[in-house]
Amino acid sequence: MPADREKGPVNNPSGGNQHRSQPLLKQHPELPQWIQKYIDDGVKQADMPQAFLEEYAITIGLRSIERIVKKHDLRTSRHSGLTDVEKGAAILAITQEDPLARWGGRKIKEKLSLQSVHIPREFIDDLRAVLDRDASNMRKPGAKKVHTRGLWSAGPNEEWCVDGHEKILPSMGIAVWGIVDKYARHELNLWALPDLRQADIPPALYLREIRARGGMPLQTTSDKGSETGLLAATQTALRQIYLPDPELETVPDRTITIIYFLGLEE
Repeated sequence: MPADREKGPVNNPSGGNQHRSQPLLKQHPELPQWIQKYIDDGVKQADMPQAFLEEYAITIGLRSIERIVKKHDLRTSRHSGLTDVEKGAAILAITQEDPLARWGGRKIKEKLSLQSVHIPREFIDDLRAVLDRDASNMRKPGAKKVHTRGLWSAGPNEEWCVDGHEKILPSMGIAVWGIVDKYARHELNLWALPDLRQADIPPALYLREIRARGGMPLQTTSDKGSETGLLAATQTALRQIYLPDPELETVPDRTITIIYFLGLEE
């Protein structure tokens, strides 16, 4: 600026412009609460300007939203305001609603966010890996696609898994057929046999096991071996005899913890 030129008055001392006559926060003091609500609902900050325009007819830039988040200490995953102990307690509290451990890290994070509790997904997955490694491995943390059905069961004897093993049959003359309780991963019984190719052998072993245990599961899972058809027919017939009501389609949902273990009469 030339030395002989005097500094004139400030052209815009109020800081306003042709778009608004006063700062946005004075026009809309509810902005911090609205932004926090968007955060709790899982709306990304980059998408908030468009959301404000569509829902409130407010024009606001991303940079302004970031400043409001920082100035008003809004709760986000990066700045949750919680200690690690408090984060762990919040995770444990919300997982009490999921006794079968079916929720993954994303689901838990969404549930917590609805309570305005924001915890990084990595922290949730790490804690779950320590507290329940089987459930954590089942959900495959880090995978882009999480399968909707994992390896879980509502309780003991709700589902038995059966299968045969014949790889040592040529060398040792022994085949193995067994039954495992899916819930506990417990081997209920294993049989060493010279032949599994007769379709009636596995169903016969299955009947011996349910007779010895005094009951049968609601469901039995097998591969597509030669015994599958006869085994399925056997269990269906037993269910129709000992559990005719309710029908299979109305069996209580797997989310219940009370399991029916079908008792068989002598």
